[in-house]
Amino acid sequence: ADFAHPLPVLVDPGEQLRYLPLDLSLSACVQWELGDPPRNAISLTGVMHTLASYRELPHGWRTTPDGRWTDHYMWQQYLSPRRLRAVTGDLATTIKLVGDGADPTAAGPRIQEWWHRMHSPGFDTWWTQQVGGAVRSAAVEAAMHRSWLEDRVAALDAEAVALRRQIDRQAGEAEQLRHGLDHRAESERLRAAELDLILSSRSWRWTAPLRRLAAHPAAKRGFRAQGPLRPPGA
Repeated sequence: ADFAHPLPVLVDPGEQLRYLPLDLSLSACVQWELGDPPRNAISLTGVMHTLASYRELPHGWRTTPDGRWTDHYMWQQYLSPRRLRAVTGDLATTIKLVGDGADPTAAGPRIQEWWHRMHSPGFDTWWTQQVGGAVRSAAVEAAMHRSWLEDRVAALDAEAVALRRQIDRQAGEAEQLRHGLDHRAESERLRAAELDLILSSRSWRWTAPLRRLAAHPAAKRGFRAQGPLRPPGA
């Protein structure tokens, strides 16, 4: 390969090993390293590359911009689209201690403890077992997380179906309401046209004096004739 790094394993402040799933032989992992926001699972310790591949880089080692990781800034040059054979090793050949960042000076005793531990008999076998356990734990966590995501997606799909049915039902009710309003408006329009036709008719104009007479207060109260009706002047 042109670029290689060990199996990425960290030792957290609780002394538990954490495996960072990565395989640079897979294009998806390369794209993950090149993605934004920046993320990185390739430690500076343990990386190896050929001299020829380094000479083909557009810049090589250079000043890192503020806010960027020096190693990741370099790896992006290597992993940018070009003909490069990059691989992730099968073995964890480095011990990367991750602290809580509160007190860097407190790392001294921890480093010394791990130094003595790695030089004790049987450490290689113990370390290999611990790394295997970390890889299995990461695989289980990934499977459980994927299962949770699938369940969540299924639940969201069911909610989407229910919402679609509700939307369709409300759309049908709205269509019925609109149809009713349109029918009512049409009825009002027909009544208005009929009224206009009546008001503009000749009979309506001829009967106007009778309507005014009927509207007179005396006509509303009515009267009873006293004695025989005689024409005026009789």
